[in-house]
Amino acid sequence: MLVTTQTNRTTAVKVAVKVVDDVQRAAPAGLSRPLRLALLAVALLFTSACGALPGAPAGKMEVVAYFQDSAGLFVGNDVGILGVPVGEITSIEPDGEQVKVTMEIDDDYQVPADAGAVVVARSVATDRYIELTPVYAKGPTLSDGDEIQADRTRSPVDFDQVLAALNDFATGIAGSKDATRAIQRFINQGAGALKGNGPLINQTVHALQEGVDGIHAQRGNITSTLKSLDVLLAAVSANEATARTFIRQVTEAADLLADERKNFRTALRSLDDAVTVVAEFAVDNREQIVQALDGSTRLVRSLLEKQGALTEILRVMPLALQNLELARDGDRLPVILDPVALDPLGGVLRDICDRLPAQICQLLGTDPGGN
Repeated sequence: MLVTTQTNRTTAVKVAVKVVDDVQRAAPAGLSRPLRLALLAVALLFTSACGALPGAPAGKMEVVAYFQDSAGLFVGNDVGILGVPVGEITSIEPDGEQVKVTMEIDDDYQVPADAGAVVVARSVATDRYIELTPVYAKGPTLSDGDEIQADRTRSPVDFDQVLAALNDFATGIAGSKDATRAIQRFINQGAGALKGNGPLINQTVHALQEGVDGIHAQRGNITSTLKSLDVLLAAVSANEATARTFIRQVTEAADLLADERKNFRTALRSLDDAVTVVAEFAVDNREQIVQALDGSTRLVRSLLEKQGALTEILRVMPLALQNLELARDGDRLPVILDPVALDPLGGVLRDICDRLPAQICQLLGTDPGGN
C-alpha cells in the first residue's frame, strides 16, 4: 500500500501545480494580492484532499494466492508469466496454517480462471518470484479480487529440508551396526561386480542405444501395426458373438479330434500300409506299367490323328439318332431289304442276272448284288 499512496501523492502534486498555474492565468489583472492568495489556498486544499483519497492504480487487478510456505518471497517481488514480469507482490500475511500473498497484475494480460501459482527461484542466491501457469489459451479469465487456493499453488523444497532429510537418513543408518554392515557389504559387492566391467557396461549401453534408435527408425511401421491391431480388435469386438461361435466350434473340433485320435491313428496306419503296397506293386510291375503307359500314349496319339473323323462323328451322331427315332413306327422299325439277299439261291440268280441285258435285274429289284 506504500507504493500506491506515494503514487497518489505524486499525482496530487502535479495536479496542484497545474491548478495554480491555471488560476494565475485566469485571474483578472486588477485582482488584489490577498484575494489572489486566497484562491490559490482553496485550490491547494482541494487538490490535497483529492490526492488523499485512496484508490486502486489504473490498469491493475488484485489477485490473492494462498501458499503453504512463503520462504524467499518479499513484498515487491515480481509476478510473471513465462518468466516475463506482469505484476508484483503487494502484501504477504499469515492466514492460519498458510500464507496469504496479494498480487497486483497488469490487466493487459489474460490469466486462466483455473491458473495455478508457483514459487520459482531464478537462481540459488536470488529472490524468488511467483509464476502464473498455464498460459491463457481460451475460456474464462481471472478478474480483480479472485483467489487462487492452496491446492493450486506450489512452493519449492527448501534447502534446509533437504539437509534435514539427509541428516535423518544418515542418522537412521548410523543408529544400527547391523544396518551399517549390510550397507557396507552391499557397496563392496556392487564395487566388486562393477570392477573391470566398464567396457562391457559401455558396450551394453551403446547396444541399448542402437536398439532404441532402431525402434525409433521403425516408429512409422510400429504405429501402423498398432493401428491395424486396433482395427482388428475393434472388428473382433464388433463381431463378438461371431468370434465366440468360431472359438466354440474350433474347441469342439479339437475335442472331436481328441476323442477320435485312436481312429485317426488306425486310419493313418492303414494309409501307410496302402502306400507301401502301392509302392511294392509299382516296383514289381514296373515293366507292365511302362508298357501300359506306352500303349496309352499310342492310343492318345491315334485319337489325335483321328481328331477330324471323331469330330465329324460327334457332329453327325445326334442327327443320326434323331432320324432313327423318327423312322420308328410304334414298336417296329421298318427296314427295306432286297429279297434276293434272303434267297438261298442268290448265287444262281446272280449268274443269271449277269447274263441278262444290263440293269434288268436291278430294275426288277432281283439283283442279289445290288448292282
